[in-house]
Amino acid sequence: MQHVIDHTYLCGYTPCHELLDATVAWLLGRGLAVTGVAALVLLLFPTLFVPILRSNVNYFADRRMRQLYNAPYGTNHYGASHPWSEHDDGAFARAEKL
Repeated sequence: MQHVIDHTYLCGYTPCHELLDATVAWLLGRGLAVTGVAALVLLLFPTLFVPILRSNVNYFADRRMRQLYNAPYGTNHYGASHPWSEHDDGAFARAEKL
């Protein structure tokens, strides 16, 4: 029973302190640069991604609101059919009557 207790480890087949030593050795070796770059990317990702995402979401929301409420038939329809549009020659005559 003592043999089983002595050779049973919480971290798998190796003792935890050996696993921790191997991880620290890897981080202090070539892994330090990889870890630094990964940390930098994780810190900068929201800074770069969130404004781009927010801009795209705002663009699509504005487009949808214009489609639903401002110009459901398109801006060309409203520009050509409005009484004071620049495409209508009698617009100023109608405006004078108002």
